[in-house]
Amino acid sequence: MVKKEQLLTICMLLCLWSGLLHAATDDVPFTVAGRVMFVKAMINDAGPFSFILDSGASQTLVTPPTASRLGIKSYRSISLLKGKIDSIAVGSAVVKNLTVYIYDPPQALPLRLNQGINYHGIIGYTFLSRFITTIDYPFKKVTFSALSKVPAVRKKYGEKNGVYMVPFQVKQGLIHAKGEINGVPLRLLVDTGSAEVVILPKVSVKLKLASSRGGAKAAPKFVTLDSVKLGGVEVKDIQAVIHSPVGEASLNSGYDAIVGYPFLSKFKITLNYRDHVLGFE
Repeated sequence: MVKKEQLLTICMLLCLWSGLLHAATDDVPFTVAGRVMFVKAMINDAGPFSFILDSGASQTLVTPPTASRLGIKSYRSISLLKGKIDSIAVGSAVVKNLTVYIYDPPQALPLRLNQGINYHGIIGYTFLSRFITTIDYPFKKVTFSALSKVPAVRKKYGEKNGVYMVPFQVKQGLIHAKGEINGVPLRLLVDTGSAEVVILPKVSVKLKLASSRGGAKAAPKFVTLDSVKLGGVEVKDIQAVIHSPVGEASLNSGYDAIVGYPFLSKFKITLNYRDHVLGFE
């Protein structure tokens, strides 16, 4: 007869083999305001401060007032201010000696104007890529798993043990994945910091959602999409906005649409930058 302790050991080994059990930090709760996700972070052992958890940010940012409050020394790099922090911690996930941008992005301004939210920065690629990050939207918690403790994912597409695997590329620190909108294949930017599903104006014409008149500077237009699909996961009857994000044209971003909160919030998702794969369950 197999003892209870042996059964537990076998189960743990099987879970580790499948990649479903991560040696993770403690669960970190997050809040949602204005359909944007916020976590509490400690900077140089001070705080906590409210940060947006944003896979759509290639850098980790600290707002100028917060940098001043913490005494972060800044220097100018091209046209932007940078600084170095001793540490940033979200729960027990810590990154040390991190260069941050000291900047307040204009697209975050509506959070203050419309939602009354005073945030202190944005956690982006330079933090997230150090971990396997699991965001449980239904239960509003996030965990960060050490890369050295998580087995490599060998099957990067299709379904495995109830998790749908979607391969992606990292371009300029951002997650680009192949998907479909209304059945049309497109290049999608997966953005946990976006409150919307965003269709670029030039793509909206291809999808027959808008005419070519108006162009990128036209006022945002809200539409209802039949479906948005990433790998084996799909959300139907989903709201989106036709809009050109600030700076998108100058970045030469290479994506057609942004997949944000209205889609991602339906799932528990895993961001695995090391193996370039997303997990949806």
